[in-house]
Amino acid sequence: MQHRHRVTIPLTYCLLALILIIGASLRVIEIKNNFGVNNGFESYLNVASHFWTQPGGSGPGYTQEREDYIFTLRPVEPATGSAIASEKGWAFILSLIIPEGTRGLSNIENIVVSYQFVIDLTVLVCLFFVGKALGGPLGGIFAALAYALFRPAMSHMSWVSYYYWAYFFSAVSLLFWTVIYRPEVRITSLRVGAACFFLYGCFMGFACFVRLVFLLVPLVLSPMIFFRERSFKRAGVFLMFMLLGQGLFLIPQVLITKKYFGEYSLSTRAKWMSALYGVGAYPNPFGIRDSGEISLNEWSIEQGGPDMNKVGQAKWDEFMKVKTLQFIKERPDIFWKNFKTNFLDGIKSKTIG
Repeated sequence: MQHRHRVTIPLTYCLLALILIIGASLRVIEIKNNFGVNNGFESYLNVASHFWTQPGGSGPGYTQEREDYIFTLRPVEPATGSAIASEKGWAFILSLIIPEGTRGLSNIENIVVSYQFVIDLTVLVCLFFVGKALGGPLGGIFAALAYALFRPAMSHMSWVSYYYWAYFFSAVSLLFWTVIYRPEVRITSLRVGAACFFLYGCFMGFACFVRLVFLLVPLVLSPMIFFRERSFKRAGVFLMFMLLGQGLFLIPQVLITKKYFGEYSLSTRAKWMSALYGVGAYPNPFGIRDSGEISLNEWSIEQGGPDMNKVGQAKWDEFMKVKTLQFIKERPDIFWKNFKTNFLDGIKSKTIG
């Protein structure tokens, strides 16, 4: 048995190193051939520039040519508002990874995609350990290889956008529940377990700062604690510390939203409009022309609905809610067809975004 381990362990990590080389090579090719930048990246740079002086605020925007733009954490123009009504965590990250005085948007975009490249390989390693914990060395190798060859991940990694950063948070969350928290294999003291869950909660709280989709993840996964723990008391303590850690990291976002948008909330962005964005991306009988916010607002006005620029997103979104539910009731087949098409296109992921 010991002899087998002496062979298996080095071989496993040699194969992991080989998979990392394969994954890195494929991602370099993807960046070279399909590099892209999300529209609105300049808005995030604006918020990032003001983050350490006026968190959440943005100035009047830049007027220079792309390659004349200079990133600075000491902007001359004070923040006058915010271009982003939620998810300011990526702007915070940008403020940390972009060196002061970096000139040219192309250079800044290259810096960001370089970090995404490293993070994607980190995700690969995380999934290796997840697979190893669940299925042994062979499970780890297959998990790492599957991600190394996973085209959608490569595509998103080569696309400079805050959407990509959800991969890292998802992978670390999975790592926690399968590798770090293993009461079936090892029993930790109440103090150590509570500390681990508190740190996990903090991590997921910060994840919400970048992508709000992580808000309910700790709560949804909390039944696993009670299922895996033999003690109701231990499970209750772990749940309390997990939610405490998450809540601690949600407070700054609530305060920022209050300061710049007048509400104690994580976000003031419209939500129902997203469903109609998706409808507009495909031919439809409702007259929605494309998936752009401006076009959707024009469509709203044409339908006798509110103008977002006059009434704000909250009231505008109420109109979108009514229309969405009406359309789903009238033509559920369209929503189902679009979902299937989008799902299959996402798996193939042959185009940027």
